[in-house]
Amino acid sequence: MAAAWRQAALGPAAVPLEEARQMTGTMHVADDQGDTTHTWDTTDPRTVREIEELFREAQATGRLVYRQTSDGSGEQVRLATWSPEEHTELFVAPRLAGG
Repeated sequence: MAAAWRQAALGPAAVPLEEARQMTGTMHVADDQGDTTHTWDTTDPRTVREIEELFREAQATGRLVYRQTSDGSGEQVRLATWSPEEHTELFVAPRLAGG
């Protein structure tokens, strides 16, 4: 009875933290096929692995993976430093050469 009272008193905030951590991330890929969007669920290892494979492909072909920072600038993200829970919006673009 005390547990039920405590749950009622705390309300929805008493939901375990693990349940609240589920997020969806998005990777936008610009290439010769156009703009393709891939998503992942931070709690689904299969979808995270799929994004990791896209990362590998992008890096192997010289494309850049970056994210937009809070000040609006871009920051390159590498697979070794990528955090699926932290970096939830990624952009993949070909390297541009000036001329």
